[in-house]
Amino acid sequence: QITTGGVDDNINIDSNTLKVDGTNNRVGIGTATPDGRLHVHSASAGSVTANAGADDLIVENNGDTGISILAADGNNTSAIFFGNATDAVGAAVRWNHNSNEMQIGPDKSGAHLRFNSDDGTERMRIDSSGRLLLGTTTEGKSGADEFTVATSSNTGITIRSGTSSTGDIMFSDGTSGDDEFRGIVRYDHSNNSMQLWRNASERMRIDSSGNVGIGVTAPDAKLEVKGYNTFEDSSFEYTYTQDAGIKVKGVESAIDIVSTDSGNHASSIILRGANKGFGLVNDSTDNILHLCYFTAR
Repeated sequence: QITTGGVDDNINIDSNTLKVDGTNNRVGIGTATPDGRLHVHSASAGSVTANAGADDLIVENNGDTGISILAADGNNTSAIFFGNATDAVGAAVRWNHNSNEMQIGPDKSGAHLRFNSDDGTERMRIDSSGRLLLGTTTEGKSGADEFTVATSSNTGITIRSGTSSTGDIMFSDGTSGDDEFRGIVRYDHSNNSMQLWRNASERMRIDSSGNVGIGVTAPDAKLEVKGYNTFEDSSFEYTYTQDAGIKVKGVESAIDIVSTDSGNHASSIILRGANKGFGLVNDSTDNILHLCYFTAR
């Protein structure tokens, strides 16, 4: 059934299956009162009217609602383009069916991709240089500006791992083998240790009790150092390569060992093998530096 009021008026096909509103230049499918240029109406969504800035196409239903863009199999792309009079494709949403790749973003030099929340407030953007800016529109210092996080208060990044897994920040200069993790800052939740890796190997660890190991993974003192060592001054240099210790070098260098207790306690340096050795002891009771030989009990 076609009802018409004239060429310049309205056309109503099959009781509002298709309604042409000649007065307001609108077309309704499933509605006699289209809200926009083309209004596809399956059922009422309630007391709502489309925004005047986006009413050229309205799709309305009282349940799940959507639009499908279907393409044939093969190297084809489904897309929505955003353009204007001078740029037909300023931005686009594309799905490549051959590579199974979703592309979202601007197709314009110098443009950025912005993400909003909380009633239109910008939260994140990918700028035209590919930098990710979270909470800011200003990148960080050059050389470390690919990812910038900013707030007006305390700011941080959380890496949450399983209770027996690791959380890692990795430094890479390649895409395969050890080049993928030349440097690592790692927290191991299985033993609650913090590790620092260099050249794809662990170099330092702070264990769960706060002991620090350099060249050793199970330190049994507040600081345990194992590896290569050199003693050096202006006149000689002595080097050994087994179970070494700490190198102190400079115009004026020192190791300061302090006993904070005001009682009768001493500070000492112990040089020992497995069963015997020497101790250099500063005894606070007599203010004398003692050199002592000892054997293990």
